[in-house]
Amino acid sequence: MSDLDALLRGSEAWERLARQAREGSLPQTLGCFLPTALQDPFAERFAALALRGGEPCAGHPDLLRFGAPDQPPGIDLCRTLGGELSLAPVAAPFRLAVVFAADRLSPPAANGLLKVTEEPPPHGRILLLTERNQLLPTLRSR
Repeated sequence: MSDLDALLRGSEAWERLARQAREGSLPQTLGCFLPTALQDPFAERFAALALRGGEPCAGHPDLLRFGAPDQPPGIDLCRTLGGELSLAPVAAPFRLAVVFAADRLSPPAANGLLKVTEEPPPHGRILLLTERNQLLPTLRSR
């Protein structure tokens, strides 16, 4: 068992997310503060929980990754997120877009996410991963 797994198992917040996933009531937009080194493993575990009830989901067709833990997505990629998320899910009840390094998005890239974070499609969920609480105020309010 990894340190992250041990940390998550003892977390009240993780248990609440697991319950929401089982009940089909995950929030449409969720932000998590994590060290950069934990963002990728957390995204994989969250996707497994949300899309497959805990089963690994590497290569899952409804998992959309934007950026990387050490590199936020650029403006062009952020502008495509809404269109990608609005497509019908293939194998899960919804599509999950993971936005890495959301605290380091350029202002134009963050503004490209505003519409979809304000009004996500019904079958879309967004996970914003950040290392610090430095999202643009307009994104943070979503």
